Amino acid sequence: MIFDLTLKYITLLGDCAIEMFQALMLRSVGTGRKRSKAIFAILGVMFLKSKMYSEELYNSMVCRCFDGSYPGSCRSRSRLGASDLYYVILSSMVLYLSLL
Repeated sequence: MIFDLTLKYITLLGDCAIEMFQALMLRSVGTGRKRSKAIFAILGVMFLKSKMYSEELYNSMVCRCFDGSYPGSCRSRSRLGASDLYYVILSSMVLYLSLL
């Protein structure tokens, strides 16, 4: 669930940043000054959007009675098990295939 939400919001913010950058490039035809100011403005808007998305997600999780604990998780166990190794290998394979 965490991995799914992370990918969802990374793509959502990435698409928003690309659209804003394209709008900036279309607006600034023929002007070459103050590009850094415009890029920092885009970064500021992206920060505000990510803050808004995170507050929205938190409020929706609280509405669904999520208290932050996951079933089956045991924090007292500090050793890695076979299932942990399986997830590391699976995550590595997904990352490797996505980079190809």
